[in-house]
Amino acid sequence: MPSRPVKALLAVEPGVDAEHVQESLPSDEDFKVVAVVSGADEALRWLRDSAADLLFVACAGYSDRALLLLDAVARQNPEVNVMVLGQGSPNGFLRRAFEAGADDIVMLPATPEQVRFEVHKLLARKQGDETPMISEHSKLVCVLGPKGGTGKTLTATNLSVCLAQRGEKVALIDLDLQFGDVALCLGLPPERTVYDLAQSPGALDADKLDAFLATHSSGVRTLIAPRRPDQASAVGAELLREVYSILRASYDWVIVDTPPGFTAEVITSIDSATHVV
Repeated sequence: MPSRPVKALLAVEPGVDAEHVQESLPSDEDFKVVAVVSGADEALRWLRDSAADLLFVACAGYSDRALLLLDAVARQNPEVNVMVLGQGSPNGFLRRAFEAGADDIVMLPATPEQVRFEVHKLLARKQGDETPMISEHSKLVCVLGPKGGTGKTLTATNLSVCLAQRGEKVALIDLDLQFGDVALCLGLPPERTVYDLAQSPGALDADKLDAFLATHSSGVRTLIAPRRPDQASAVGAELLREVYSILRASYDWVIVDTPPGFTAEVITSIDSATHVV
């Protein structure tokens, strides 16, 4: 999230229970619904006179009114992030919503934690879009997930191997510092880990970092998570910034497998990323 609270406007289409929708939204010092309006006209009037970081559009099923609102906001308020909160059967609505200007869609019912995660991811992705890349060729992909068991590691490892098999130069980082299992998935022995790198003396450069990367049969170079959970605290955000900078100077792709939640290390990775998935 930004350093200040996220200001959100909630626009509720006819047929949707506003109170039910609000129960699905985060409610704390980092997130504030500044107004609840009914329909497109009220939302557009509100946005002409006031500012919001995020527009929630709550609708049921296929809604032409919601599509008109999305299109109008994309043209008149392009700086506003837009998330659709859908209920019922979409019936082709999702594709049309993205075409009209929605940045993301969450289907209700959903928990406040799930919506918070999607808002985090949306804002991080938009921030990454606005951040100039270090190199026009090198990409850093941050693989996120709200909890364990959602397939982050499977996605990160398969993506890395597929890219390497296409002839790309790929580095894979296991950022689940307490319970990472990238090494297990790839069949790599954890001989040297990111903990060992953090504990090693002297300045960090490309040659030193290379000595701590394990090599998979596909060619993927991997920085393995610590062997024990209690070693996680030795790895800080500053080290990761150095690692990412060095790797992006030498690799076509840097893939980061993250733990559940938003630790300082995950936020650093998001800030450094060119792509968030």
